[in-house]
Parts: sequence; structure tokens; C-alpha cells
Amino acid sequence: MSEELKLGELIHELPKSKRMAKDARDNGKYPFFVCSGTAKRSDYDDYTEEAIVLSTGGSAYAHYCNTKFSASGDTWVLATEKSKLDTRFAYYFLEHRKKSIQEEGFQGSGLKHLRKDFIREMDIVLPTLPEQKKIAEILSGIDRSIQAEVNMASKITKQYQGVLSQIFDDVSKQMPLGDYLPLGDLGLDISDGNYSAKYPSASEFVERGVPFIRASNMKEGTIDDKDMRFISATKHQEITKGHLKSGDILIANRGEIGKTSRVPERHIGSNINAQVVRINGGIRIDSSFLFHYLSSPFCQKLIDELTTGTALKQLPIGNLVKLLIPVPEMSMQIATGGALDSMQRVMNAITEKSRKRSQLKHALAIELLSGRKRVSV
Repeated sequence: MSEELKLGELIHELPKSKRMAKDARDNGKYPFFVCSGTAKRSDYDDYTEEAIVLSTGGSAYAHYCNTKFSASGDTWVLATEKSKLDTRFAYYFLEHRKKSIQEEGFQGSGLKHLRKDFIREMDIVLPTLPEQKKIAEILSGIDRSIQAEVNMASKITKQYQGVLSQIFDDVSKQMPLGDYLPLGDLGLDISDGNYSAKYPSASEFVERGVPFIRASNMKEGTIDDKDMRFISATKHQEITKGHLKSGDILIANRGEIGKTSRVPERHIGSNINAQVVRINGGIRIDSSFLFHYLSSPFCQKLIDELTTGTALKQLPIGNLVKLLIPVPEMSMQIATGGALDSMQRVMNAITEKSRKRSQLKHALAIELLSGRKRVSV
């Protein structure tokens, strides 16, 4: 049987910490929570009770800890009335409500701060205590799987970055300068996003239409559809330079300059904004080889040297076409690009698996934490 109470009836504050964020230590013995989504470390164990730690400034981060820990003074450390509310269940309740806490529970014109009364006044549906513990265990089990996938993806990403450095540093040492050619001399179709008067105004973006890819959509070598903007088919036909084709490579020329992505099949026919340069074609360079070279630390340093501006940096297309590209034999290009593609496919598969598991957790949490779905104990 479930009952509905105010969260404030079931929680109490633990003493406010006097620690500062600067007390973090890279190799500290204990978890150290600050206003951040990730825990740091410190040498202090100010708290020994199972607790929830909430950020009070900036963003609505929540952490659960059942070991000795410390926290900075700009956090809110809470314990629960354990005879009624399981602490991990309360943590998942707050984590699941993160969006509403961020939008409604923070106030202020500059750096927003948490309204503690908002947290206290939240309605929470309480199943029996054994059910709460079971629900918390189900959700934490999914979290453990997600974290394992994140760790694996991070490990492979580091390996990929190491291989990139090794391959292209070696290429730079082995190939004489005469075997490098400027990007503009490779017969490539290179278009930037400078569309002058044709560039969409704010009123020309639509709720659904042709995806309009920005540099912020370029993530992990591909395109992330989160926060995608759209333009009408009519506007899309006006901006012909930005039409994306199979095999296109995108490179950011503003903001995160040099960030590189390939266009997935689902975005053939999409468009790009003024922060992005599109590269395609060329019979002297393998597309995969070029993509991975552009992503390499060695090439990113060269790109940085071609940027202009101080406060607002950019990579003019006139500078980008001067970027020197190694052009080994095609067989070496294909073999190198293929090997690196294989590593990236593994990374992407793990990331996608983790993304789907997160979606599953979210959907399950809606049912479990609302009381609509019951569990047997």
C-alpha cells in the first residue's frame, strides 16, 4: 500500500560543511561533493551517515553516498527518516525530478540558487519500505551497468586517441614535407556555412523540418540529434551550399574549432549553419583516413595555428584550405582509415547501448517512482 507525503516530512539536514571546493585532492581518501555532476576526492571524512548531497548553486545535481565522505559548504546534505523512507529511493526520486528542480526550484538573476522549501514541499509517493529498497536496487543495478559501459567507452576512447597520436605522429616523422599537400589542392568540395543574407533568421526556424546542424550537434565523431534545430524545405532550397551528401566530413570553424564529425546516413540531405565547414570528394585522399587525420592531436595543433582572432576565434575557409594533409599511398590510407573505423564503431556501439539503457532507466523510473508500477518483495 502506498501513501503520499511531503518530502520535508521525511528528511532532515545534516550539519553544514565548512569545506571549500579548493579542498579537493586528486588522490584523496574520501568522496568529496561540490556543486558538480561528478564527485571529487578529499582527505576529510566529515560525514559518516548514509546521505544525499544536493547542489545549491548553478545546476540541480544530486549524489548518494553510503560511505564516509565530505562536501563543500555550497551543498545541502540530507538524511532520511529511515523507518519510513529509504535513502537510495529518495535519491532516485530527486534525480528523476532533476528537470523540474532545475526549472522551478532554482531562483536568482545571476547564479541561481536552490530553494530548499521547494524540495521540502515536493510530493512523494511512498510504497512500503521493502518495496522502496527493491526499487532502489533495480535502478542502481541499471546504473552500475551504465557506468560499466561508460568506463569501457572511456577506455577505448583513450586507446583510440593513443593510436591516433602514434599513427599520425609517425606519419609526420616518416613523410618528407613534399608528401604533404594543402587541403585545397586535393580536389575536394569544400563549403563553409557563410550564407550571408540567406542565413535563417530566428523566425525562420520551425518545429519540424530539415535538420539544421550546428557545431554543438557534432559529438564523438558523429551527429547528436539532441537540441537539433530545423528549417523549412523552402529555406533549405535557398541554402544549397549546405546540403549534406554521403561521405561528408564536417569541421567546426567557430566555437570548438577543429571539432570533426562524419555525416551519418540519416542526415544526408540535412543542412549546416555558419559554424561548420563541409568537406567531400577527392580522388587522392581516402575519406576515412582524412577524417581520422583531422581528428588527431597532431592535426588539431596545425588547425589551431590557422585560427584568427583573440576574443572570438574562427577558422576562415581561406586558412583551412592551407592545412597540410599527408598523402601516403592509397593502400596505406585505406588500411589506416579502416582500422581506425573499427575502433570507432566499437566506441559508438557501446555509447549507443549506454544511451538506450539510460532511456530504459528513465521510463522505468517514471513507473516505479510514481507508484503506478509495483514490485514484489
